[in-house]
Amino acid sequence: QIGEREYERAEGEIAAILKKNPNDVTALNLRAAKEAHQGRFADAERTLDRAIQSHPRDYHAYYNMATLYLQSKTDAIDGARRYYETGRAMGGPEDVELKAALEK
Repeated sequence: QIGEREYERAEGEIAAILKKNPNDVTALNLRAAKEAHQGRFADAERTLDRAIQSHPRDYHAYYNMATLYLQSKTDAIDGARRYYETGRAMGGPEDVELKAALEK
C-alpha cells in the first residue's frame, strides 16, 4: 500500500516537472493517477482535461479518462467508451483490459 509520504514525495517531483513545463503530458497523467488513487476523482478529471487540451493527439490521457469514468461515475459507460475510442483514433494500441471493461 502506498502511504501519504510516498504521495507527498511523488507530488513534489510532479510539481517540479510541471513548474518547468506546465503541460508535460506524462507528469499530468501521473498527477491524475495519483489523484484518482487518493479518491480525488474531480481533481483527476480536471488534470486529465488539461492533458488532453495541451496534447490532444496523445492517447494516454484519453485511456486514463476512460478508466477514471469507469471507476468514479455511475452510468458513464458511454462517456468512457468515447474517450477510449478517441484514444484509439489518436493511434493508441488496443487495451484489452479496458476494452473488456467497456463491453460489460
